[in-house]
Amino acid sequence: MLIVGCNAPSSPPSGELQVVPAMPLASSISAQATSSASSVVVAPPALPAEPERPPCTVAREPLIDNEDAFFLSTAQPAEVLVDGSALDRLSAAAQRAQSDSLIVIKDHRLVLNRRFGSAPGPIETRSATKGIAALAVLALIADGKIRSLEEPLATFFPEFGSGAKRDITLRQVMSHSSGLRHATTDADALNAQSDRLAYARALPVSTPPGTAFSYSNEATQLLTGVIATAAGEATESYVKRRLFEPLGIVNFNWKRDRAGTVQTYYGLELEAEDLARIGLLLVDGGLYDGKRVLPEALVSQLFIPSERYGGYGLCFWLDPPVIQDEARIKAFTGSKAIKAGRLDSLNGQRFDSGELYFAEVEKLLAGETLGLRALHRAGKAPLQVLREPSLAAFAIGGLGQRLEVYPKARVVAVRQHRRRPGDKQRAQEDLVTFRKMQWLMQAVLRPCKGSA
Repeated sequence: MLIVGCNAPSSPPSGELQVVPAMPLASSISAQATSSASSVVVAPPALPAEPERPPCTVAREPLIDNEDAFFLSTAQPAEVLVDGSALDRLSAAAQRAQSDSLIVIKDHRLVLNRRFGSAPGPIETRSATKGIAALAVLALIADGKIRSLEEPLATFFPEFGSGAKRDITLRQVMSHSSGLRHATTDADALNAQSDRLAYARALPVSTPPGTAFSYSNEATQLLTGVIATAAGEATESYVKRRLFEPLGIVNFNWKRDRAGTVQTYYGLELEAEDLARIGLLLVDGGLYDGKRVLPEALVSQLFIPSERYGGYGLCFWLDPPVIQDEARIKAFTGSKAIKAGRLDSLNGQRFDSGELYFAEVEKLLAGETLGLRALHRAGKAPLQVLREPSLAAFAIGGLGQRLEVYPKARVVAVRQHRRRPGDKQRAQEDLVTFRKMQWLMQAVLRPCKGSA
């Protein structure tokens, strides 16, 4: 699922997005998969062999502002098979988007670290805070303080023990399918509350739990109560002791509401390099600096698409494998090019991510995608989304705060933007949100031919 928005893209209409469950890991990826409608998807034909890697180019602009201030050693891009020109383009675009920090790490080596003249210090991660809250929940499961992701919310909030709320689980809260009533466009109503946890706890159910994806700040705010209750200590205290201290994170701030409660839907301020530390934890499957912080089996849960929306896992956006559906492409009437069969060669092919699919579409349509990305975000593109582990996970916050994690490629990328007067208008005009970062990262991820 291509994610280009700051927070939540439009929720996919019910029934539009077909998520195909993955086969067990022991099965070949070319084995048949069973769809949510119990139909059979025939094994897709193999993609053509990858073209020979182009030679690595040298970056024309400085990529490291101050290598002595970072916790990892640096590398020339070609040393880790990253194209310098790709990093140049990424850095230039980030600067145009008024970024305050941009980091790219490959194979535990720093290849790009730009501040663009901005002073160091924690920056509000906004909705990317949700991803850190998810890690705290995983830690509590690892510590035996929460039984599983299927734990009913009633375990933590007694008033959830009756009525429709008794069916809400922790997994549903973290995958935005709790069914709790919430604002559909912004967090203004939630932000106006003096006790935001109490407000979220009192919300009624508007949709049967587990039946539909709908991005909810209100439901995610419940996680601060879950964490504190399960841990037996304040949320920020547990996160600091259990996660931040093992990762070496010391400089952070966490906003509170007027009741004194920290937020888990937004509010955590972190330095860019500390977001990168969190990214490395995920790239290494729960290890950090050779020490086990989280179980690998739990970390892997973050990369599995949720049942109700393939572009989201557990508080992280995803880009899972897709297959172009022949029946749906034939019924698609949004483009003369599609009607003419210019995408028919992609029918039945499996792509490891939505971004890789769109790269092929652009080749066939001379750089165009005909709005298919936007349709994909809304669950309307002629694609089947496979419920297999995503090659990437994204913690994304308003104004373009981004932590991008690519475990297979061994890449972590961070972008931050510090709030400025007038940002709301600039965000509406897409001047600061840096929506194209994920697209630009594809060239960074593509190995070039250089010195190993």
